[in-house]
Amino acid sequence: MEEAKTALQNRFYQEYWLLLILLLLGVVMLSVLLVGYIHKQKNMTAPLKQLVPIACVGMLVLLIILGNIFIPYAKDMSHVKNDDFLFVRGKVVGYDHATSNDVGKITYSWPIIEDVTTGECVTLTVTHADSRLRSGEIYTFIFLPNSRIAEVVTAK
Repeated sequence: MEEAKTALQNRFYQEYWLLLILLLLGVVMLSVLLVGYIHKQKNMTAPLKQLVPIACVGMLVLLIILGNIFIPYAKDMSHVKNDDFLFVRGKVVGYDHATSNDVGKITYSWPIIEDVTTGECVTLTVTHADSRLRSGEIYTFIFLPNSRIAEVVTAK
């Protein structure tokens, strides 16, 4: 149990700080683009004058997407600091996402877990879910309520 909790905390902090750094870099890049565009607009060529606003809009869209990904992590920070994790004991009934790698092997992520007590289904993000979980098997998961990142505590 402690091993799964530590793994979940480590994964949370890695993803949290990565997203935060990407957001801050995006804000800096957008600021540099805007300031450069405002101060150097007279010296720019016509194609560059058209390209910079498009790049700014693209960067703004990217920041909005990153912000929406980051918000659940920000909400989960208090849960991680207070060791306030959720647990679910349930059966893997399927996967929400499938991808194929370079050799054509299909891998699955985001297992859909049916709680054995309530029957409610929850989709979690488990690292290497396809190699660690089998459909139809019962597992206990520790997870965070907003970001839905999870680790397997026990099988059966």
